[in-house]
Amino acid sequence: KSAFVIDLAGRIGQGREVLGKYTRRVGVAYIAAEGANGVRKRIKAWRQENPGATACALISRPVNLLDQDQVEDLVADLRAHGRDMLELHGVAIELICFDTLAACMPGASDSDTAQISLAIDRLQYIATALSAFALTVTHTGKDEGRGIRGWSGQFAAADLVICISKAADEGAPSTGTIEKFKDGEGGLRFAFHLRQVTIGQNQRGKPITSIVPEFEDAPPRRQNALSRRLSPTQEKVLRAIRICTDAGQTVPASGDG
Repeated sequence: KSAFVIDLAGRIGQGREVLGKYTRRVGVAYIAAEGANGVRKRIKAWRQENPGATACALISRPVNLLDQDQVEDLVADLRAHGRDMLELHGVAIELICFDTLAACMPGASDSDTAQISLAIDRLQYIATALSAFALTVTHTGKDEGRGIRGWSGQFAAADLVICISKAADEGAPSTGTIEKFKDGEGGLRFAFHLRQVTIGQNQRGKPITSIVPEFEDAPPRRQNALSRRLSPTQEKVLRAIRICTDAGQTVPASGDG
């Protein structure tokens, strides 16, 4: 997931197409809340393979979205980065990536309706304060077909949801599907392999490597009687039921109920 989002952020920071779609060049802030060293290497690899000025700032520290003071400090930092980016690249920060959402909620549960709702509210606050789009990297549960892990209201709150699936067969590409696109067309599928590249040498002279995605046409979706995808309408009904059961109350049924 991170490799795909880094590629997406880099392309937008250069004003290039993403998945064949036009983008407007804007400044990007990437918050590496976990695995900052690995993210730093992947960004270096991407820039090596995609030369040119990239309007992207890396913030290699976590932020607790449930702590209003930390949120205010982040907004102040992003505004400072935005001023520098405007001076260097002529664009303001309009895309903020949080990798991962769980790491930005330390000690909290993504299944707790109150906690995840507060985190989403804080993301909206940050996005509004910066006039930007907030992108989060998150995970699916053990049953990938059920979508985003934790509170099902996350899907309803999102404007865009892209699901990345690792290939089950060795050597096969990973695939991505636009599961939701508010006011747009969903269902677009794509595929990519992760190519290893050398970005330097360590003190012992051994190569330091990282990965970059290489995109290709997505293979046809495999279906069978036991794993058939639900229709868009069925997905909406199922997600509505999950939101109701997450947010509602359990009431004993009557004997004749």
